[in-house]
Amino acid sequence: MRQFQDEGFVIDIAHSGEIGIAYCKANAYDLLVVEIQMPDMNGWHALKQLRSLSKACVLVVTTETRLSEKLRAFDLGVDDFLSKPFHFPELLARAHALLRRPPMENLDGSLQVGDLQLEPERFRVTRNGRRLHLPAKEFALLHLLMRHAGKVVSRRHIISALWDNDACYDDAAVSVAVCRLRSRIDAPFANKLIHTRRGVGYVLEERSGLHEG
Repeated sequence: MRQFQDEGFVIDIAHSGEIGIAYCKANAYDLLVVEIQMPDMNGWHALKQLRSLSKACVLVVTTETRLSEKLRAFDLGVDDFLSKPFHFPELLARAHALLRRPPMENLDGSLQVGDLQLEPERFRVTRNGRRLHLPAKEFALLHLLMRHAGKVVSRRHIISALWDNDACYDDAAVSVAVCRLRSRIDAPFANKLIHTRRGVGYVLEERSGLHEG
């Protein structure tokens, strides 16, 4: 973690879940990087306690790659999910992105962009008051985009976050997933929320009077 210090971060390092929980009780943090595999306790239980103690952004690091476990992490209030192994520049980039993200979470834990609302714990999505039924993959994709609302989410990031074995998927798979999501949350409405940053990725944001771009 000295690399974080070299980048100007002020950090505390906890070598166990109990120490991390104690730190969160005593200090206010902007970002928590949580390793699920802990030596002294169940990482999911620790994560739940950390989330209840801190309003900081939470980035989970784990060897787990199953979509079900990623959805479980998001249900616990995690902001981002990074599978091991990874390169430090990616971890650093995600940390910076989370710290730049504007607050958008409502008091009940739901996320909202314009007239689009997502409730993670209820697996519920509505737009303009209309209930939208999304399969698990599209729900996870929408959750990812809403967590980074106003910021470009790269195709590589989407692949890493959504698929169990990301080496088996490519840009075409991402394009199909985004197309299907658009058909559900954008096609029935005049104001489009998912926009393409060509050659980079996608951004979800409200652009008054503008359509898909």
